[in-house]
Amino acid sequence: MSWNMFIDDVRNPPDGEWLVCRSTDEALEKVRSLGFPDLISFDHDLGGEDTTMVFLRRLVNEEWDGISPPPDYTIHSANPAGVENIRSFMESWKRSASLLSVDLSSIKSTRTPAPKNSVEGVMKAIPVGSLVRVRWVERLDAEEWDQGISVENSDDPVVVVEWLPEYSFVAVNDLVAVEFTCLWHGEIFRTTSYCIDEVLVKQGV
Repeated sequence: MSWNMFIDDVRNPPDGEWLVCRSTDEALEKVRSLGFPDLISFDHDLGGEDTTMVFLRRLVNEEWDGISPPPDYTIHSANPAGVENIRSFMESWKRSASLLSVDLSSIKSTRTPAPKNSVEGVMKAIPVGSLVRVRWVERLDAEEWDQGISVENSDDPVVVVEWLPEYSFVAVNDLVAVEFTCLWHGEIFRTTSYCIDEVLVKQGV
C-alpha cells in the first residue's frame, strides 16, 4: 500500500494526502499494519519523553528489513536541534542502507588501516556512514580506565551511524577505543569500547 505519514502530536497536515500519527506507538502500529510509508513528514517533540528520534530508532531496530531503502522525508518541526538530529539520522540511514548492499569481495583495494593515537583523528578520518571492521576492547577497572585489552576480533563489518566521543579513549599500543552507534545486520546498536581495525568503504563510496 502506498501511503504518507505525518507524525506530530499537535499539528494537522496541510492536505488530505497524509495519515496522521500522534506518537511513536501509533506510528509503529501504522507501519506494522500498512508497511513502510513512501514519505514521512516529521515533527520532533511528540509530548512528554516521546520524540521522533525514539520512533526512528525503534523503526529501524524493530521493523526495518536491513535491505530496503528508507522512506523519503520532509521535516516540519520548529525545533532546530531536533531538525538536525532527524536529518542526520535519516541521511546516515540512507548511507548505511546503500553500504550494506556493497559486495565486500569487490572492495579489497579500498581497505585502509584506521588512524591511531587520537579519538578526534579517528572520528575525523572516518565519516559517519563508513563501513568498518572492529575489535572489542575490554576496559579493566576504574584506576586503569584508559587501558584496554583486545580480546575479540570480528570479521563482520558494521556501519558507523553516530560517534560518541565522550565515551571514547586511547587504549594500549596507541589504539583508539571508540564508542558509537552502528548498523549491523539491519539493526542499530550502541557499541562499547571498540577499536576500528580498518576502514572498508568510506561514506559516499
